[in-house]
Amino acid sequence: MSPESLIRPTFDDPAYTPLEKAASLFEEHPEEEKTYANPSQFEKRQWHELKTAVEMMAHDVNGYLKEKTGLEKPVIDEYGRISPDAYAGTFNFPQKKIDTDNTYVAEKEEEFMWQAASHKAGSAREPVYNAMTESDKEKIAYYYATTYGVSTTKDMLDMWREERSQGLAEGWEMLSTALFHKAFGDRMIVARASAFDDIANGVDTVIIDKESGDIICAFDELHEVQGAVLSEKRREMKRVAMKQKNNTGGVTLSYGFKKTQAGFTPTSMTHVPVLCLSVETEPLKRILYGFSAEGNLSDEERVFVSDMLEQLLVEAEHADDALVEEGERRRERRNVVIEERKRLQSGYGERNFAKERALLAEEHTLTMPIDEAPVTQRVRRTRHILHALLEELHARE
Repeated sequence: MSPESLIRPTFDDPAYTPLEKAASLFEEHPEEEKTYANPSQFEKRQWHELKTAVEMMAHDVNGYLKEKTGLEKPVIDEYGRISPDAYAGTFNFPQKKIDTDNTYVAEKEEEFMWQAASHKAGSAREPVYNAMTESDKEKIAYYYATTYGVSTTKDMLDMWREERSQGLAEGWEMLSTALFHKAFGDRMIVARASAFDDIANGVDTVIIDKESGDIICAFDELHEVQGAVLSEKRREMKRVAMKQKNNTGGVTLSYGFKKTQAGFTPTSMTHVPVLCLSVETEPLKRILYGFSAEGNLSDEERVFVSDMLEQLLVEAEHADDALVEEGERRRERRNVVIEERKRLQSGYGERNFAKERALLAEEHTLTMPIDEAPVTQRVRRTRHILHALLEELHARE
């Protein structure tokens, strides 16, 4: 028997894999049933309500984008994500690029699945995919076969995706997207980033201004599931990562849009500032379990959206302050580079032309003032727009 697999793992003996062993063991116990994640009926109703809201959002945005872009395939999928398949065949998006990016996502998802499966199977050590041995995968496959009745990589992936789609981390991304659309969908395109941009560029959600066509902000969403001290540590680690990305020019989103005279054109988006948005479990559950797909924002939802905007505003202010510090660092470094280059040029003996050229190139990269950098301009526009959105939201009270 040969296991089905999106990306077949490589083992020393290709004729006898851990999945085959696990499958054969399971066949000896056919009475075992598949027991997928089974939330309570109340939770199922709320997940259905959230999924319905995201599908309604996708329908609205897809209708708008079809009119503005001429794209025939839905740009936003049923989970609120930008779909690369909608871009295939358009300018700068040949089918080969789409296929390559989709393959990258599939490979990464299989890695994530094996790592998550390692936790379920009781692994005591950090489940780093590249460090997994044949024995590790054999234990994981055995666990899934005997516990869930899953005996192929494809079935394990399907189960992982199903559980992920009903997890709080996924729910948090879908909920924030649905709430922002509910609050400001008349003036913004709100969508979860493509799976490729999520994995490769660390961006979960994007908000694009319909009027200007510019991206308001992109953010990486963090679901806090542990104690306050550790949560703050995770948040700070995320801030450091965001600071590094913004200080080096922001991130590039492979799948985005830009405004044209005709409407919107599918394109990558460069110099995008990325912010961190986090929520703890209890507030998330409270809003999720009271969420309704229909109607306007409830009072509790409006407060929650206000809290999200205020958090993003604080993060944008942090990003702006960090860019100001980066500008000062660059000025100081440029002065050092200029002095070093002058010293080399005026020195005695044989000149080091290679080093001089390297210093000159570095000097050029440090010449643009940080205030004029595209990512800085976007951060400051983001601050202005977030202020305006907060005022608008408060005016509805």
